[in-house]
Amino acid sequence: ELLEKTCDDKLMAEVAAELGKRVSAGEPISKVLSLYPGAFGPFQVELVRVGEATGTLSAVVAQLAECEQARQRLVRRVRAALTYPSLVAFLALVGLLVAPPYLLEGVFTVIRQSGQEPPWLTKVVMGLSSALTTPWPWILLATGLAALFSTIPGLLRRPDVWQRLLAVPGLGSCLRCAGMARFASALALCQRAGLDLLAAIRLSAGASADPVLLAHEASIRASIQDGNGLRAALEQTRFFTPMFLELVGSGEEVARVELMLDWIARSCEQELEAALEVYAALLEPAMLLAVGAVVAVLVVATLAPMLTIIGSL
Repeated sequence: ELLEKTCDDKLMAEVAAELGKRVSAGEPISKVLSLYPGAFGPFQVELVRVGEATGTLSAVVAQLAECEQARQRLVRRVRAALTYPSLVAFLALVGLLVAPPYLLEGVFTVIRQSGQEPPWLTKVVMGLSSALTTPWPWILLATGLAALFSTIPGLLRRPDVWQRLLAVPGLGSCLRCAGMARFASALALCQRAGLDLLAAIRLSAGASADPVLLAHEASIRASIQDGNGLRAALEQTRFFTPMFLELVGSGEEVARVELMLDWIARSCEQELEAALEVYAALLEPAMLLAVGAVVAVLVVATLAPMLTIIGSL
């Protein structure tokens, strides 16, 4: 009832209300959570079910809360790092599309009426200005953006596409680091909850949201079923870094894999945060340089022919 009254999220308030009613009627919490796949995934539902079966529900829920807080913290940092560059890029694009047809048309009219041959750069900008006054470029742009945004989510779920992204310098290391952090954190949580390793691998691969890991999930489990250790099973995927594998192997030797996985998750999160700060610091001057280049092109395209016209008077 307290969650229902204090929660700002309508979906979570609905879940809290339904949870209170059904639990009071004797239904398991995990069963109620499974009715809301948009709010709770298989990872959360399965761990709650294990907590109910082992009598450690409060500890499992507390660990899930810590895991979710860490995930949200990482998401906020990524958004904060990308907000400023994205805003600058958007404003630069708007300026490039709006300035020629609506702000510089008077200058272009003077250039056309002068009878002189304008420079090639001015011709390009004038052609762009004329094209943007018709509806077809905007229709094509809207169609292209709609197709792009409808296609990208499906492409990003394909392991082969994700594998190519992992090979991109800079971006690949960030994606790999994020995937390893989520996988390690989820696997540590499953181990502490008492889940068997095969089920833990399945849930942790899903919690990582990494298409490459999801594609290798069956082979990891098959390797473990064949008698291999966790380190050997993970190594054959060629996804994890040597440091990750060595630390997992060390954890297996001392029978404290979950503690080592916790440390790995924190280390990967810190590495990712540091990389994001560096890239954000590099993106800001790069975006300002791009905006300056757009302004310079427009200024040169308009001033060069105007100076020629004035000089001929």
